[in-house]
Amino acid sequence: MPLNTNAHEGWLLEVYADAEGVVGWFLLDNGARVRLRQAFPITFYAAGPEHRLAQLCEFLQATRPAPTLDRAYKPDLFAGNLPVLAVCLPGPASLPRLVQRVARRFPDLTYFDVDIPLSVRFAHATGVFPFTKCRVGTYEGQLYYLEPLESRWEIQAELPPLRWMTLVPDTDPFYQPPRTLTIRTAHTSHMLSLHNGPVFLAQVDGLIRKYDPDVLISAFGDTWLLPYLLTLAEKHSQPFNPNRDETRLPRRQAAFSYHTYGRTEHRGEQVHLFGRFHIDHKNAAMYRQSDLLGVIEVSRLSALPLQEAARKSPGAGITAMQMLVALENGLLIPAQKSQVEAFKTPLELIRADRGGLVGQPVPGLHTHVAGLDFFSMYAQIMACFNLSPETVVRAGLHPQARVPDSGMEVLQNKAGLVPQTVAPILAKRKALKAQVAALDPRDCRLPALEALATALKWLLLVGFGYMGYKRFRWGRVEAHEAVTAMGRRALLQAKAVAEEKGFEVIYFNVDGLFVKKAGARHLRDFQTLLEAIEAKTGLTLALEAVFAWITFLPSRQNEALPVANRYFGVYPDAAGRPTLKVRGLESRRHDTPPFVAETQTALLDLLKTADPADLNARLPVLVEYLRAQLTALRTRQIPPEKLVCTTVLSREPTAYRVPSPGAKASQRLAAQGKRLRPGQKVRYLHTHPQPAVWGLSDQPTQLDLPRYETLLLRAASNVLHPLGVSEATLRVWMHYPPQWPPKVFDGSPGPLPLENWLYAQQEPP
Repeated sequence: MPLNTNAHEGWLLEVYADAEGVVGWFLLDNGARVRLRQAFPITFYAAGPEHRLAQLCEFLQATRPAPTLDRAYKPDLFAGNLPVLAVCLPGPASLPRLVQRVARRFPDLTYFDVDIPLSVRFAHATGVFPFTKCRVGTYEGQLYYLEPLESRWEIQAELPPLRWMTLVPDTDPFYQPPRTLTIRTAHTSHMLSLHNGPVFLAQVDGLIRKYDPDVLISAFGDTWLLPYLLTLAEKHSQPFNPNRDETRLPRRQAAFSYHTYGRTEHRGEQVHLFGRFHIDHKNAAMYRQSDLLGVIEVSRLSALPLQEAARKSPGAGITAMQMLVALENGLLIPAQKSQVEAFKTPLELIRADRGGLVGQPVPGLHTHVAGLDFFSMYAQIMACFNLSPETVVRAGLHPQARVPDSGMEVLQNKAGLVPQTVAPILAKRKALKAQVAALDPRDCRLPALEALATALKWLLLVGFGYMGYKRFRWGRVEAHEAVTAMGRRALLQAKAVAEEKGFEVIYFNVDGLFVKKAGARHLRDFQTLLEAIEAKTGLTLALEAVFAWITFLPSRQNEALPVANRYFGVYPDAAGRPTLKVRGLESRRHDTPPFVAETQTALLDLLKTADPADLNARLPVLVEYLRAQLTALRTRQIPPEKLVCTTVLSREPTAYRVPSPGAKASQRLAAQGKRLRPGQKVRYLHTHPQPAVWGLSDQPTQLDLPRYETLLLRAASNVLHPLGVSEATLRVWMHYPPQWPPKVFDGSPGPLPLENWLYAQQEPP
């Protein structure tokens, strides 16, 4: 090491490959953002028949530059020690192309460690993770040593002072061309006109250079702004490079749709930068769940680059963390899944593959009900009982813990890969939740702690789901089934303990239950029950709240039938203020028009301050408020944007055999050359004769007010149901006609702006 090496403290921001090794960007304690290079050899492995490995050696020795080859024995998670060929490259840049060539030439071999993200390799090699404090030794632009100064598991981590900039257009570019772009920093705001393209490009470029932000947070930056700016630069031969590393061009990834957890998702085109971060919050799955602090937390724990952690699902984060555990244990990381589901008879399949346990609630209004939740139940089960793909084996092979409803056992002689991954996440989330519980609800630190806890919650959730995922490289459905079997047993044990102690179980659902008992009204009255359940199950519970009152709603089709996960209730928060918990109502659904959701929320707010005995006394106030809202709708006082419905397309618009209103709206868009993909959202209004796409003005049609009245009364009836008021009763009280055909608009010589023609020529009933 040179004697005049400079040493600094700072934070690692990101790392990526270059021709000679890796480039790392650091934010130093003196405020400097520095680009440092370092040599970084990469090794991958191949396994297979000896003669094929010998042929692979000959092939690799003929490549230029020739990699370093070696024979070794490395452990596989399932197969134990394997004889492998180790292929060492001088840097990561040539790895993808070489692996493609080798896999095409030798498809019968098995490859390991070929798709580990570079940032994960770097974190494992150096112990330094993104956004963690470190000591950096530099010399003439080279990184000579790197020392971690904190653990990624710190609860109160000192984060780098990032500079940010937001870029937001005045409208959704998919529907209408934007006219202005608002750019904000911590202390400034600029509104730029798009009227003159070259001038607009120069202004954006100038502001980025002037403020030199670390993070660009945009709306439609992936799918419109940055592609538009790059096109302008090429068209007018103007210099524009939003990277801080100007030796690189932005990296673009194509859009695609995919299916996950029963939903169709769409990820639009992506534009990644080098030397600074770009996050399009309209195109970033993890960012929408936990904001920037949560994404930074996922990046710190998983070593994924911030731009990937923001855009990808939590599954990418938990996969990277499992790779880190595998590297720490010296395990080979397979490129593809090789495990298959063991044969089961039909009876074995029925017994094993049953998922979570859901009970039927006792419908109606209940008072003084405690909500008990197992803390991150499935993650706890994996950590406490050592449930992992490699530890779940056929019963009879080892005298170990049995899995209920299954012919499987769980090995306990060695910690599994998944438990090693989730245990520290569980511990950190538990510590964060304890801090949140100790704070006043008005404490300014609360949002940041809740964002971190939310990010960890999502990592733990997908940690369970990925065990049965068909493409997860270490996945085994038997391990997934074992976790749910343990969960069912724990929930039944909790129910039995509660009933033994004289509590009535009102409802139970997968990882929690609602109980009540005469005379039990406060948290302390349920503490002994909590301790007894924990002693029986071996799992930690949280006493979520004691509800002053809670109501479980029946089926809309048949009021004699209870429905799981449709309820609302009121409990006191830490400061004693009444707080609502709502599940399964319209206000929780993304496809509910804002006007309907806001009206339902207002009705709930009117109820939440009432004592259980006084709920019926609130009925006149509720009815009058609903009447006022209905009158506002009928007399055209509700802004059209409050009536917009949002639907996610589950397939191509033309693939619907019975098109929904959302599908019809997407077909209208397609007719105008604006094609939506599965997983994308379409926003529309209920109008006659066809749904109208929100954002397009050339649509001569009329608002379907009866449809909105039906939606409003249906949502209100759910709130009023515990007071004995049904939707049919509300229709009578509100003088709601069963049918009301609107007049056809024919008074305009041409298409009117959307705000003008929505209510044109319609008369209230």
